[in-house]
Amino acid sequence: MSTPRYGEAPKCFPPRPVIGERAGVRGLFACVTISILLVGCGSPNPANIALRKEIQQRDQQIGQLERQHDADAATIVGLRQSRGTTAPSLPEDRLVRLFTAHGLKLGRLTGGYDEDPSRSGDESIRVYAVPTDDAGEELKAAGAFEIEAFDLAQPDHPLIGKWSFDVEQAKQSWQDIKKIEKIVEKK
Repeated sequence: MSTPRYGEAPKCFPPRPVIGERAGVRGLFACVTISILLVGCGSPNPANIALRKEIQQRDQQIGQLERQHDADAATIVGLRQSRGTTAPSLPEDRLVRLFTAHGLKLGRLTGGYDEDPSRSGDESIRVYAVPTDDAGEELKAAGAFEIEAFDLAQPDHPLIGKWSFDVEQAKQSWQDIKKIEKIVEKK
């Protein structure tokens, strides 16, 4: 390998860029960086602001409801401890395991009933109500309930009637709705 002459670069190294080329690359990089920063620093979107305010308001409402729930639970525990019960009661852990009625489901045969075939239309209604547990499953249980019937075609007086059934009436009129529906399907 020959020695380089004065002012010449050795042959194994790449030639150095001209000073103007390096400045152009740096300038381009600086322009791209500044333009990205300026685009990201625009004014906030009004929809985002409204959404953030709504989320913040709901978070505050959830916090308030959680505090209210905790206070209500503490009140219930305090009342149970301070008040002596006259009737025997199961402990809370056993009460939770019981199947209790949480709602009513109307059977598919609920509706108008034609008592007199010689007259046109239905003269009465039949209601097939089944108590349901907390999972929505049917549950054989007797309890008091009320039925209200409305005729929505009469806006001035839509209430047709209101019927109340106590525990004894409900217990006496209990029928297995699934058996009734199977009989109707066979006919």
